[in-house]
Amino acid sequence: MYSTLIVLDKPRHLRYTFGVISDFEQAIPGGFMNLFECEVSGENGFRVCRDILYAGMKWEDPHLTIPDTGTMLLYFDRIAIWDKIFKALGYDGWISKKEGNEPVTTKEFLDEVEKIAYGDLHLSPHELYALTPREFNLILEKYGEIENYRVGLVCATIMNSVGGKKGGEAYQVSDFIVSKKPKVMSDDEIKKNLMLAFGGR
Repeated sequence: MYSTLIVLDKPRHLRYTFGVISDFEQAIPGGFMNLFECEVSGENGFRVCRDILYAGMKWEDPHLTIPDTGTMLLYFDRIAIWDKIFKALGYDGWISKKEGNEPVTTKEFLDEVEKIAYGDLHLSPHELYALTPREFNLILEKYGEIENYRVGLVCATIMNSVGGKKGGEAYQVSDFIVSKKPKVMSDDEIKKNLMLAFGGR
C-alpha cells in the first residue's frame, strides 16, 4: 500500500484514494479539482489545509478528528504541510484534468474511472474507492499485459493448429506480442501478425 510520510505529532502517512477525494469534494470551494487554485493563507486556507490533511490521514487513524488536525496546524509549519500534501497528491496520481479550457469535475473524472473499473476490470465499488489513481493505473496496466498475452496465446494456438512455422517449429506467444507496453493489440495488429505468419509458410 502506497502512502506519503509526514511527521507531525508522530509519524503519519498521507493517502488520497478515490473514496477520500469523493468524500472531500464538498470541502473545496468549486470542488476538489480547484484545490490548486485555493489560497493557502488566511482563514479559508487554514480550513482547506486542515480538512485535506485530515482526509489524507484518517485512513490510518480512525480516531483522528478534524479538531485534532486543526491543533496540529497550530504547532507545525503550514507551508511544509502543504508541500507534503501536494507531494502526496502527486504521488497518488491526482492531477488537474482538463478538456480544452474547461476543467473536468471530480464527478466526471470518477464516472470515467467507474466505467473502466466496473466494466473491464470487474472491480467492486468498495475495491475501487479504496484505491488511489496511481494504484488504479497499475491494475489497468496489468490488465493490458494479460490481454496482450491472451491475444498472443490465441494467435499462437491458431497458427500451430495449421502446422506452425516453416520448418515445423511452433509459434510462441511472444511472436504475436508486438510491444511490451501494457496495451491490448488492435484488430489491425492481430490481422497483420496473422497475415505475416501465414505469408511465412
